[in-house]
Amino acid sequence: DDLPATIYTAMLTTAQGQDGHPGDLVQTTAAGLDLLPANIELSQAELDLTREPLGIYALRDCLKPLARKYDFVLLDCPPSLGILTTNALAAATEVVIPLQADYLALKGVDLLLSTIGKIQKRANTKLTVAGILLTMADTRTLHAREVIEAANVAFGERVPIFKTVVHASVRLKEAPLAGQSILVYAGESAGAEAYRALAKEIEP
Repeated sequence: DDLPATIYTAMLTTAQGQDGHPGDLVQTTAAGLDLLPANIELSQAELDLTREPLGIYALRDCLKPLARKYDFVLLDCPPSLGILTTNALAAATEVVIPLQADYLALKGVDLLLSTIGKIQKRANTKLTVAGILLTMADTRTLHAREVIEAANVAFGERVPIFKTVVHASVRLKEAPLAGQSILVYAGESAGAEAYRALAKEIEP
């Protein structure tokens, strides 16, 4: 957590019209994955970026110098519709909507799709919905199976729903605690295989 600079400082500097130098922040993991680090300071962005006239574009503009270096840039968002998520939507070309196999989670998808629609019209005309990804699904339970069916009925004609379903897994819970991706932590596990299958669906 004790970092001299993070994506938060780069975004705020960019929003203020200066060069955030995001390239100086890139850290490469042992698995060869480049990361832009963040810590608890990022939560402060919800206040700071709203004060900037072009705060919604801070992440997009911050990442521009790096974009040409990578085939894919993944933006991990908080489970909320605050300015961090709208920044990601304004910067992205595609969005994957993770949907936990739970009835309460279903209710949030409509609101997210509405927000995405507004972003598409006003801030990012290139943004598309790649699909809804069902996660943390314990298909042994009737509840999870009913949620999956309800998701297909409610959203299947509006946006794609990935065939891949990420099932509830102890390994998937352990990987973040170990500071590793599931592909590194348990590369042969069902969770790792599910994310490989998802990658093939997104980019055949």
